[in-house]
Amino acid sequence: MYRRPLPRTGVAGTIDIAWDLQRRAWLAARATPGLAALSVLLGFAIWVAVTDIENPTRIEVFPASIPVELVNLESGMAITNSLQRVQLTVSAADNRWQRLTSENLRAYIDMSGAEPREQLLPVQVDVRGIAGVNVTRISPPSVLVNVEPVTSKRVPVVPGYRGSPPLGYEVTGTTPSQSQVTVSGPTSLVARVLEAGAEVNVSGLTVELVDTVPLVARGEEGAEVRNVRIDPESVRVQVKIVQSTLRRQVPLQATYAGEPAAGFRVASVVSQPSATTMEGSIEVLQSLDSWVLPAVDITGANETVTRTLRVTPPRGVTTPASLDVSVTVEIQPIVGTARFAVPISLQGGPPSARLAPAATLVTLAGSLSTLNALQPGDIKARVDVTTIAPGVHQLPVIVDPPPNTRVVVVQPDTASVTIPAVSPSPAAQ
Repeated sequence: MYRRPLPRTGVAGTIDIAWDLQRRAWLAARATPGLAALSVLLGFAIWVAVTDIENPTRIEVFPASIPVELVNLESGMAITNSLQRVQLTVSAADNRWQRLTSENLRAYIDMSGAEPREQLLPVQVDVRGIAGVNVTRISPPSVLVNVEPVTSKRVPVVPGYRGSPPLGYEVTGTTPSQSQVTVSGPTSLVARVLEAGAEVNVSGLTVELVDTVPLVARGEEGAEVRNVRIDPESVRVQVKIVQSTLRRQVPLQATYAGEPAAGFRVASVVSQPSATTMEGSIEVLQSLDSWVLPAVDITGANETVTRTLRVTPPRGVTTPASLDVSVTVEIQPIVGTARFAVPISLQGGPPSARLAPAATLVTLAGSLSTLNALQPGDIKARVDVTTIAPGVHQLPVIVDPPPNTRVVVVQPDTASVTIPAVSPSPAAQ
């Protein structure tokens, strides 16, 4: 048994219905020729309906505003204001909307016959490079345009700079390649122009520079004046720069005043820190080999002296503002030598032991004050015979130096010691 298939839905179903209607219309047209024209019209209407379902028409505001151009502006005329941009409402099939860009839309004002005054003029739009796109609305439909005669005048070129050179450098001059340029444009705007600014960037600059920079029309208080033309548009500017200050490490020179106690001397004078970074004019720092610190008083000192000084830099130096410096004056005794005749004593042994020679010459080293203060008997020389057997022996001379001294030379450094043999007693015989 034949079953008719169920009808499809959606676009596919619509297409099936359209083909079925066309088939029936064709059969009817053959039977009735007068219906042929009706069949064609019906087919076209169905095609339009199907196309609109598959690719619907969108009427939306274009997402980007469009700039407005001027066309046919008479020679010798110019506008003084910036033209407002317009927003366009566009009608197009969906597939054309997806390809539409700002390049396809051109908004313009026809200035043919426009008078030199402020006026509202209608905006027109052309669609380029894509078919089937219509502009249904322009917002705003008219734009304010202020038309004035063109004039020109000569204005001075005023060089300047932005930024700053590194610390220690300064700009001493900026010289443009020409002193004047021509400014042209609407009469009211040209009247406001007082100068053409030529600004050079000097950030990080340490040497002379010649640079080409664009010119900017400026009015009162340096305000920029737009919508005018400068001829030429740029100039070369020479920037002179010199090193105004110098930074360098300067040694610190520590000094002292007075004299230490008798028998003492100054061994060294040091500062901590030993040098510091100074910054100032080149003339001052180039002549400053060292920074002499205030003197530390050591009058009568017999030991090392340490003082902390807060000092200010020499004139013409900007840093440091102040500095704490520790100065140490090392004081040591004056070392000398002295010779002394010292009797030699026997240590241990029998009373009958004999010594030759009886004295020795001892040279001691030490501070002069210590050596000068030594008294007779402060120096001891001895020969140790505690464990020596009878007979004649050459033994070393031992010297015990006083405190804070040391033995340099002992002459002679040995002595002859005779220890007689012990005779047996009569009872032992």
